[in-house]
Amino acid sequence: AVTQTIQPSINEALTLSSNKLKTLKEIRKKGDLSYDQITTLQNNIFSKRDELYELNRQGELAEIEFKALLSISPKTNIKLNLSEDLLNGESLPATKSDIDRYVATSLEKRPEIREELLNLRISERNVKTSLLETLPGISFLFAANQDDNSFLEDREWLSLTASISQSITRLLTLPARYTRAKEEVNLANERRRALVAAVVSQVYIAQALYAQSKLNLDEADDIYEVAKDKFKRSQAMKENGLMGGLDLVDARLEYEVQRKKYYDQVLDLHANYARFMNVVGYDFVDVLNINAPALAYKEGILYE
Repeated sequence: AVTQTIQPSINEALTLSSNKLKTLKEIRKKGDLSYDQITTLQNNIFSKRDELYELNRQGELAEIEFKALLSISPKTNIKLNLSEDLLNGESLPATKSDIDRYVATSLEKRPEIREELLNLRISERNVKTSLLETLPGISFLFAANQDDNSFLEDREWLSLTASISQSITRLLTLPARYTRAKEEVNLANERRRALVAAVVSQVYIAQALYAQSKLNLDEADDIYEVAKDKFKRSQAMKENGLMGGLDLVDARLEYEVQRKKYYDQVLDLHANYARFMNVVGYDFVDVLNINAPALAYKEGILYE
């Protein structure tokens, strides 16, 4: 969406720089400037142009991936409506003070934790089953009997017998089966402990990455503001005849590069925020509905 918004300005800057490169080529032929001066100017322009071209390629790949996620043809033309809130890093919350709450939430919501708890209960139940299987079994036999002697007063009677049986095999293998079941309990418990430790670590790492991306965005914003002010001053000086066209092109390219880098940091911030929410155990529906000032994706990016 950002690429679509600023692409016309980037293309204009690339066109201006192409014209200046042609001018430098002519100057080189005429010998108006030294070889080293021209080479320095050309390399500076080429370097910034390469950065813009690389950023453009990233935007093109992002658009292809976006269409793939929407299950539409890569040839489909789409226009993205970008909410200004998404470009404001302050719209997303700081999480450092809430890290314990997020850890508790992740342990409650992550399905892996619940699965390992169930596995532990199953293993504990298997221990009891191993013991119960060894207990003697009682068999009941209920039968109806009839005597064909017609002189008998009661020719029909019922009989009930009971027998107790025990499997010698189950009795002999009880120690081995009990030991194996206990080992399964220990293994399930250690798996659960390891998973809990991993989840807690993931939350702390995701929080650290998110906090760092906020700092990176602040720094990118400062650099972008410096480049923007320099470009505005260069424009004013060029209009007053106090600056040459090459200096203006250099300032324009630097402005475009730093603006795109700033937006890339905005993207990084939102990506790390999404990663953090995923680690905690929220899905997108939760993010839209839970009562937290943080989770302000209600506007988001829509497509036409």
